[in-house]
Amino acid sequence: MPIYEDEVVPSFIILTLCLCLLSRIVSVFPLAWLANRCRSKENQISMNEQCVIWFSGLRGAIALCLAVEFPTGP
Repeated sequence: MPIYEDEVVPSFIILTLCLCLLSRIVSVFPLAWLANRCRSKENQISMNEQCVIWFSGLRGAIALCLAVEFPTGP
């Protein structure tokens, strides 16, 4: 069955979101761990702050994609 350009494929959307979540996890948490190794105890990035960093990046990327796809005038 061919997929048309304007057809929404839910499995592709779910896969894309899962890969975005995974890629953010793979980049944010190890880099925060590395940064914490070089910081003093009182200046380390807490786990709650790491989760905020992880989620905030996704929120910005989604907003950018929606802005790019926003229809313009005729």
